[in-house]
Amino acid sequence: MDINTKTQIYAIIGDPVEHSKSPAMQNEFFCKTGINAVYLAFHVVKDNLQDVIGGFKKLEELRGFNVTVPHKVEIMKYIDELDPVAMKIGAVNTVVVKDGKWFGYNTDWYGVFKTLQKNNVPCNVKTLIIGAGGASNGVIYGLQQYGISEIAITNRTTEKAIAVAKQFDINVVDFASYKDELDDYQLIINTTTLPFGQMIPDFKKDVIYFDLKYYLESTPDFCIDGKAMLYYQGVKAFELWTGKIIED
Repeated sequence: MDINTKTQIYAIIGDPVEHSKSPAMQNEFFCKTGINAVYLAFHVVKDNLQDVIGGFKKLEELRGFNVTVPHKVEIMKYIDELDPVAMKIGAVNTVVVKDGKWFGYNTDWYGVFKTLQKNNVPCNVKTLIIGAGGASNGVIYGLQQYGISEIAITNRTTEKAIAVAKQFDINVVDFASYKDELDDYQLIINTTTLPFGQMIPDFKKDVIYFDLKYYLESTPDFCIDGKAMLYYQGVKAFELWTGKIIED
């Protein structure tokens, strides 16, 4: 599709963002649905976020954008109206621009939900989440919506883990000793930026491993990676922006 003066603009902002597959995916969606739009990736460091947001506010062609680490929480202060789910999760990864107002949503949880569904993960698995960064809240909400109730979290900074645990009424496992308790869990989710192999001593056949990353070759083949999560959160974001549903 040709880019012209009527082309709508969509984007993703983050740091880093060079690895993102969202531009290729979303531009394919626009082509498939015949929408005159383009999706771009912008590398935005924390110190420049306010300036970038100021520029975005003045772009009449901007119809929406995605937000990735480390801006999913900070972006909330610039949103005019927060979706209740985004408010519950405490993070925004999708912004819809309509009639000059910014609406904030979180579609990460839906990506997690669909990933679990597509991989036939049982609802009765006892689950450990490693990491309490911006992605963990969406993961927990997705798990709970899926029907998984036994959830614990561990994090190098204990205070962060406690805060997340209180927010979602889950358990906390001491980071200093969590490796000794891994046998208690049937689903282990790595939400950190570190390779899974650095977070656990060994992989076991009867355990389900889910690594949110989709861009590292170090994620073992038998682990669930973040590709499905990326796809389905993007499908939901596209639907929010355009009203169009992308079929599987």
